[in-house]
Amino acid sequence: MAENKHINVQQGRAAEYMVAAQLLMRGADVLWPSIDTGYDLMANGCRIQVKSSHIRRTTSVLRSYPEGVYCFGVMSRGGQSATKRRQSRTLEHSVRCDIVVFWGIEHNRFW
Repeated sequence: MAENKHINVQQGRAAEYMVAAQLLMRGADVLWPSIDTGYDLMANGCRIQVKSSHIRRTTSVLRSYPEGVYCFGVMSRGGQSATKRRQSRTLEHSVRCDIVVFWGIEHNRFW
């Protein structure tokens, strides 16, 4: 379990660097906050949350999407009901960051 968490942390950091590289190539000034307060990067005054995912190709996914799909975790993990989590995370993202960037690793695509 600890190994998986370490891999997830590494993947998240790699995603931040990929987004930062794209922003720097376009002339943006990129900063990393010293304390995690809900966003990963700041570029030209804009707070950016970065999410990444590997493509999923499970049997159930392939029935509907033969190419596979990317699934990005944006919900909180807590003791609240799914409805309350959905509502609170929507509020949290809109309050804590200005933009969420999604990175599809295998295709190196950004949304």
